[in-house]
Amino acid sequence: MYGNDLIGEVIPGRRPNKVPQIVTKRNPCSMIGTWNVRTLLQTGKLENLKIEMKRLKIDILGISEMRWNGQGDFISGDYRVIYSGGDNGNNGVGIILNKKWTQCVKSYIAYDDKLIIVTFDSPLCVGLSSTRRSSTGQLQER
Repeated sequence: MYGNDLIGEVIPGRRPNKVPQIVTKRNPCSMIGTWNVRTLLQTGKLENLKIEMKRLKIDILGISEMRWNGQGDFISGDYRVIYSGGDNGNNGVGIILNKKWTQCVKSYIAYDDKLIIVTFDSPLCVGLSSTRRSSTGQLQER
């Protein structure tokens, strides 16, 4: 899936005896971002978020303060949502991926309501984490 994104078209050399060159795109991912959404509990908030991701051409978005309970992974339209929240509806983090990166997820660890780690099966060996800091700006230890 990601191979087509990384390898461009074959460009012939200027002379007939030259070997064709393969042009590689240096940046297969257009944009990675983070967003403190305050809450995704309200109806339509996830749809608004997907519209903004499409408008801004964001491929991978780390989300904080989702306020969803439990942990999960699901497909919503052309996007994959991986999230980790607490039992009380506070905090919560997640990662939303567009369809280009949906199939590239190798594994994920939903540690708690403040940390989620996603690794991708790609030649770039990408690992991504989404964390939430406390209101004082410090990561809280357990």
